[in-house]
Amino acid sequence: MQKPAKNNDEVATGQCHLKGHLFELGLVNCCKCDRCKQASEAASHYLCDWEALATLKSIHLGHHFMNPLGFEGISVIRILHFVQGVGMLNI
Repeated sequence: MQKPAKNNDEVATGQCHLKGHLFELGLVNCCKCDRCKQASEAASHYLCDWEALATLKSIHLGHHFMNPLGFEGISVIRILHFVQGVGMLNI
């Protein structure tokens, strides 16, 4: 199991094991999200863009819809719980 601090850094920098980052590294052929098939699979997609996760965002982050600047008042542990809840860090 990965350590929470490492997970937080990966999510914050976009360098977690998501297809958008792996595509940039040339490790996968497509960057599209396997779940919605519409956008590049990136941390910002899960945290901000994907409407299907609105309820989970509300539960874990206190907001149905987020923007990249809206995370300042949210604790890192709450963000990590959301990230783990949607399986972003499952490798």
